[in-house]
Amino acid sequence: MFRDAVTDVSRRTGTAIAKGAAALAVTTALSAAPSLAQNMLKNVDLSSPEMTEAELTRAEVEARLAAASADQPADFTRMR
Repeated sequence: MFRDAVTDVSRRTGTAIAKGAAALAVTTALSAAPSLAQNMLKNVDLSSPEMTEAELTRAEVEARLAAASADQPADFTRMR
């Protein structure tokens, strides 16, 4: 009987430790994500000409879309 009680306490303690470890892992992962996101644009120059100037005018885009068909869709690949 004593042995069953010890086993039951050990089982509950192990479950509590596992739940605590899982909660700690989730909390750590969620708290690290915002700090990593802060550096994603660190070396991107948003004021450079490649970021501020369009390669096509709106009229050119509309013309390409109007000329597109099901057989030959508008191709905007390799555009900035």
